[in-house]
Amino acid sequence: MHVNGKVALVTGAAQGIGRAVAEALLHKGAKVALVDWNLEAGMKCKAALGEQFEPQKTLFIQCDVADQEQLRGLMPVAQQPVYCASKHGIIGFTRSAAMAANLMKNGVRMNAICPGFVNTPILESIEKEENMGQYIEYKDHIKDMMKYYGILE
Repeated sequence: MHVNGKVALVTGAAQGIGRAVAEALLHKGAKVALVDWNLEAGMKCKAALGEQFEPQKTLFIQCDVADQEQLRGLMPVAQQPVYCASKHGIIGFTRSAAMAANLMKNGVRMNAICPGFVNTPILESIEKEENMGQYIEYKDHIKDMMKYYGILE
């Protein structure tokens, strides 16, 4: 991936997979907008990456891009095949939009990354009701999916 001198926007950039992606982009010479809902973690991430790389290479933006309705469709739900299919259509839409942007040669590249379950600290939070918030109703379903699909180490 050739990103030297490019600008990337990474959501969920304060920790876990998002932070790893941001670091990889910085190592390859990109400037990175670190987008995350968690202000404290985002500021810590910005400070740490500012020490590791040039401070002007990163910008932290507090922003919550999560939407419970959007997340529901990314999990297979036997009772809602049509709804689930519509959400998977978003992935196809993103791929098509990315291809169109590439064909127009406008310099914009789009990616949707759906890595599944990855062994990060957030997986431990599923056991704590106060951490699950509005997603508590999905706890057992999520745990079943983790068993079925596995967890990337």
